[in-house]
Amino acid sequence: MRECFREFPRYGTISCRGKTQLVHRVMFKLLVGEVSEGFQVSHSEPRGPNHTRCCNPHHLEAVTSEEALRRRDRERARLR
Repeated sequence: MRECFREFPRYGTISCRGKTQLVHRVMFKLLVGEVSEGFQVSHSEPRGPNHTRCCNPHHLEAVTSEEALRRRDRERARLR
């Protein structure tokens, strides 16, 4: 299993040329490719979709907004 690249306090951000972006999205675009319209970058394994501190592209995937919301809701229900 590949470990997380970096642990940020929450969502990590990076600024370039005056524009602030989320690190996990930048890493995905650089190492995997562009995210198709209608999709967003979601955290997946090994810690689940709400593990927002990781930017390892092997722990990220492009999913529809609907799927990202389902994952979030499942994780919230699991934590109750």
